[in-house]
Amino acid sequence: MKTAGSSLIADITRRVQTLATIVTITRLDGTTYRITNHDADITVGGFVYQHNVPFNMSAIRTSSSLAVDNNELTLKCDGTTFILSEFEGGAFDKAGVEIALVDYLYPAHGLLNLRRGYFGEIAKNKTGIVNITIVGLLKVLDFEVGRVYQPTCDADLGDRRCKVAIDLSQSYDPDNPYKNGEWVYDYKPAGMTEITLTNPGFEADGVRASNQAITGWTRSPDSSWRVAATAEMTAYAGTYSLFGGNSLQTSPYEEYLYQDVDLVAAGIDDGEIDNGEITFVLHGKVGQSDSLEDEPRFLIEVYDTDGDIIDRQDTGYFSLDAFDAWRGRHLVFPLLEGARTARIYLYSIKRGSNVVNTAFDEIKAYWYNHLDGNPYEDVIHKVLRCVSPDDTRLVVPFTNGSFENQGAVANSGTNAITGWTRPANTDFWAVSSSLGGIGGPDLTYLVHGGDDGSGVQKTYTLYQQKDLQDDFGFTASEIATGRIAVYLQGASVFGDTGSAGKVEVTTYNASNTLLSTHVIQDWISDAGAPSESTFEGSLTLPTTARYIRTTLYARSPTGSSNAQVGFDGLFYSIADTVQAQITDLAQGEPGGVPLDPTIGSLTWDGELLWRAHSAHVYYDQVASVVSRKEFNGTTITGGDGTYTTAVIKWITGNNRGQKNIVRVWDDGTKKIKLYFPSTNAIQVGDRYQYVRSCQKRFTEDCQAVFSNTINFRGFPYLPGKIT
Repeated sequence: MKTAGSSLIADITRRVQTLATIVTITRLDGTTYRITNHDADITVGGFVYQHNVPFNMSAIRTSSSLAVDNNELTLKCDGTTFILSEFEGGAFDKAGVEIALVDYLYPAHGLLNLRRGYFGEIAKNKTGIVNITIVGLLKVLDFEVGRVYQPTCDADLGDRRCKVAIDLSQSYDPDNPYKNGEWVYDYKPAGMTEITLTNPGFEADGVRASNQAITGWTRSPDSSWRVAATAEMTAYAGTYSLFGGNSLQTSPYEEYLYQDVDLVAAGIDDGEIDNGEITFVLHGKVGQSDSLEDEPRFLIEVYDTDGDIIDRQDTGYFSLDAFDAWRGRHLVFPLLEGARTARIYLYSIKRGSNVVNTAFDEIKAYWYNHLDGNPYEDVIHKVLRCVSPDDTRLVVPFTNGSFENQGAVANSGTNAITGWTRPANTDFWAVSSSLGGIGGPDLTYLVHGGDDGSGVQKTYTLYQQKDLQDDFGFTASEIATGRIAVYLQGASVFGDTGSAGKVEVTTYNASNTLLSTHVIQDWISDAGAPSESTFEGSLTLPTTARYIRTTLYARSPTGSSNAQVGFDGLFYSIADTVQAQITDLAQGEPGGVPLDPTIGSLTWDGELLWRAHSAHVYYDQVASVVSRKEFNGTTITGGDGTYTTAVIKWITGNNRGQKNIVRVWDDGTKKIKLYFPSTNAIQVGDRYQYVRSCQKRFTEDCQAVFSNTINFRGFPYLPGKIT
């Protein structure tokens, strides 16, 4: 039932109506847009609804059944409020939509809510028109929730869980702390042409207060940016660096600084740009002077000669791992046909106190012609420490590692949980389908701390012990080599404020004497609301190890005995380490050895072992055209079907900036068929970038193509169907 206040009802029933439609769009990252079809802005409930964004809607209808009621919304991307590349990049996927009526003469009379839903299918064209299907709230029942046990991986190629460096957004930097299985781009300025920026290290002016101009840069209104000399952190280079300041704005608060780069004036041939030959690189140093709550971001907008945005590249806000330490981050992307100006943005978002703690220094821009065979753009490197040379690992499941064996188990100090042991009957645990409203990350159930009713802070313990020989299949002589690494992965769920969880692995010899202790997840708690996180860690087995024990700890808040911390989806994986190779390659200090760009080569940087791989990003041009769905490439390789489901991005031509998916890849004839017809005609000579896709299979893709089994998120050793 839709209801409205008496004043608004009177407005609606008047002979002369003064009604307008208002639309609120909220993306999954929290960004909110408010628009109206009125001819002027409307302020409703303290929020301003913009009138200068053209849109149109289909008629709204409501059924009485449980069927999903869909509507259509058509938007014009103006390059300011709505940007086409953000729709293409998935920023608006599953965005929430609220549609309402308001009397624009009397907005204080309230709203009549017409429809709430989510963005479904999004269709775009190069003119900036976006057609959106709005699906009803019941559509949420179709969304995937949690993980399931399946042989294939549930990560997307290149995402934060897969970690393969498809988008080349992470560069090797000796200041970065890397982990096993991470990938980096071989960033080497010596192989590129540097673009001269104005005041890239913020040295031009000396100290600048929050209200002062910074040479070469334009700051957002009311921003707190300032330049300081060792106020919080020592500059990465020179004397000064850029810092956020003391902002009076309410958290979360976003501010930016930008500088425009004339690409042709920077020495790039406009013909090479328009021919799709040029790759642009932005690199900078970022740090946090105090709180890790604040986050930095790099963003680049690319404009044509008319000043229209034709491309947008964005790192998104990213977290840092330590205070008072500089970290390198960059963007690498091909310039689209018509590109003439690159606007470089430095962003910071304040999430905690009134002080913005993000810092920037040494902002650098480069370019190179990727058709000239630059030796670096086709190389990425992967951390191999504690991973075998052939990069394989064997997955060993826990007994009841996802707590599905029994269904729910009541809060108790004595009720058995299959495969797990309580040290004492004072350790209260339960198995439930949710904690704090969060379901089990794997399948249905999770285990969590309970409540003994004492009202006094408690720590509850649960463990599972495995025999390395009987359960893992190792021989005593294999363990004695000191080359066996064990990895533990799982998920934590926090149900209330103040409860904390810890995960620990210990090893024992044949006499059950403790040999080593390894904290996989130290005591952590929620951030003020129910939340979910993952943990993973590794250890090299002592040479006399026989048993390995994983212990889960749940601790209640002060003054409470209810420990609302849960665990789910635990599993081991094992591998032979490369300690012998590390010894052979050891040389220099950490970060002091350049990475060898030869595909397949190993480099020891003093702390980590790296192997060079292909970057999986390639360029080609159209040789002949059959239709908007079929054409022939010029230099494609890889064998029939190698790039089936690969993503193509058009760099030049009528479809520049748009993406499509490969349906047929015929290496012999160079024939490529697309799943969907291109928006505009494909022409001979159109250049495109293509990125190999992943079919999410363990052996065929993760192991053979990407050498990424350390990050595989499926369960390839699940038994087949029992007949």
